[in-house]
Amino acid sequence: MTSEAWHSPNCQNPPYLNGPQNKPGVYEIHLTREWFRKAAPVLKVITTTASLIIPTASAAVKPALDDAF
Repeated sequence: MTSEAWHSPNCQNPPYLNGPQNKPGVYEIHLTREWFRKAAPVLKVITTTASLIIPTASAAVKPALDDAF
């Protein structure tokens, strides 16, 4: 898996964060199937909790934002 970070042209990553090909802002992540198998229960709890909390929080914040503007 490769992740690319956006950064300002004036911002430089330290050389140790650039990776083996020395590409600024590109990070390679190697995850095995075993890692996903072990992390699956935790990821399921996190996504289930988020799917319940986000709509509730959105509904609670919307009236406050409507009154502010």
